[in-house]
Amino acid sequence: MFFTAFVLAAAFVPQGPSGVAPSLVINEFSYDDSSTDKFEFVEIHNAGKTAVDLTGWRLTSSDPSGPNFSLALNSVMLESGGYYVIGNALVPNVNQVIAVNTLENDNESLALLDPSSVVVDSLIYEANKGIAFAPGLAEGEGIWDNHQMTDASANALSLSRVVDGWDTGDNGLDFLHRPWTPGASNNVGGNTYGDAYDSVAVGTAVPGWAGNFKNARSIDPTVVGPLVGLNNLNPNAIPASPQGGNAAIFWDETGGGNYTAWLGSPGIECSFDAWVYLAPSPVVVAAQTETWSIGINGTSNGVYNIPDPSGVLGAGFIANGNVGFSWTYEALNGGVANLYLIDHNNGGWGVGAQNGPTILATIPISTGTNDGWRRLMISVSDTTLEARFGGTVGNPDGTLYTQTITPGYGSVYVGYRELVTANATLRPVTLDDVRVETCSRAWAHWYGHGVPGAFGIPSIDQGAIFALGFAGQVDIGNMIPSNTGVVLIGLRTPPVSLVGAGAQPGSELYLFILDYVGVPTDPGGLGSLSMNVPNDRTLCGAELAFQALQIDLSIAATLPISLTQGMNVRIGL
Repeated sequence: MFFTAFVLAAAFVPQGPSGVAPSLVINEFSYDDSSTDKFEFVEIHNAGKTAVDLTGWRLTSSDPSGPNFSLALNSVMLESGGYYVIGNALVPNVNQVIAVNTLENDNESLALLDPSSVVVDSLIYEANKGIAFAPGLAEGEGIWDNHQMTDASANALSLSRVVDGWDTGDNGLDFLHRPWTPGASNNVGGNTYGDAYDSVAVGTAVPGWAGNFKNARSIDPTVVGPLVGLNNLNPNAIPASPQGGNAAIFWDETGGGNYTAWLGSPGIECSFDAWVYLAPSPVVVAAQTETWSIGINGTSNGVYNIPDPSGVLGAGFIANGNVGFSWTYEALNGGVANLYLIDHNNGGWGVGAQNGPTILATIPISTGTNDGWRRLMISVSDTTLEARFGGTVGNPDGTLYTQTITPGYGSVYVGYRELVTANATLRPVTLDDVRVETCSRAWAHWYGHGVPGAFGIPSIDQGAIFALGFAGQVDIGNMIPSNTGVVLIGLRTPPVSLVGAGAQPGSELYLFILDYVGVPTDPGGLGSLSMNVPNDRTLCGAELAFQALQIDLSIAATLPISLTQGMNVRIGL
């Protein structure tokens, strides 16, 4: 009970995870926006435990035509947990300004090179157009799809790592389309969501989601409209859902595609459950289509390129880039519509993909058959994908589909795109009584710096992850042997200097202290603190900060203490 109450007091303060050596990663970037590409940027993050001198480091780019640029980074120290933003002058928190249109809008590479010209991190974006031009720079499939950020949008989206420093060696699995955070953490809190939209005024944005072009908005499904500019937000009247009242509609009523990201925490385990309106095909012209996806454990692209699970549209429709698992709807001409359950792997599609999608189930939709309001559920738990078609939201009923899968670490998303001339017949993604739940991976993130004692700068580490149902462990080192160190436990805060209190130069406190524990050190100057984590799903995503200190009378200061850097841990799986 104490642990649960203590952690809930510290819960949902978003920070970031540990990376593996090397510690610098390309953490977030945007290469295209809706006007003159004046919001391009690349964010470098130090996911390691020590500061890095950026002198001699370079950011390079190339494409099938050859090199684009080789940019020397400024000679600054990037502290543990810090961010360095290379970007246009209008980008928030920019550290090194580059000219507009520096980043190209095609299949391009980005590579971070150390002073010895060793590639430390790299990626290729728009990999659907090919990656052979830069051998070895695409990790896995590359980032398959394309991206465009909407200028002047409160929800401007970028490509960012799932959480700070997350690097599995597969670009497609490591990046999400989410609201941009240049110079700040990618990480977000909150692992549950539920809304029936009845309290959201018709025509206004529903909370909890961010759209690349347009936000999801509340509608009265039984009424056409309201008129937004020249277009009806709800293009045609349909019955209310079994829940009744308002619903949410996910699309850009001016046409084309739209991607919407859930704003909660990504998860290794995710679930989505809702009433979804399934319409027979509106398409009356060959080669036209209306498509959408509701996905988990992944992401999609900012313009939601058209998927083609049927294969009818042909080889040109391979740039969708969905990652994770989805229910995907495809409507074609002649009244043909199908709902597909898909394992998208890492985003590749078509004959050029290393790992294309796997269709796990196909459900035909026609007038009177599988149409109208239907319950759709999709979830990942451990290595099992479960999906339900039909039944009642929140209940274990309906037709069950199961599959053994390799889970990813991603978020919940909705994509929609139409290629239809008869727009009044469209049925954009329309949802009601939406329920989302995620549980993230357990991870640790180091930040700041320590100050030395008689045995060097004390260290702090995660001896065991803080996973639900197990014991997490904090390890300290470089302490005075056979003595006592103090482990502080609390909430991460901006650094507070302790020099004014009499500590040695450079001494900083990195947390708001909620508790502290004396930890005996062994003859080697090592100590450990173990904390049992209850197997309680309400703790998913909760975070704790740790820092250790020791009184050391060899230090010539009024307050003679040595300090570790800070360490933040997230509780999860």
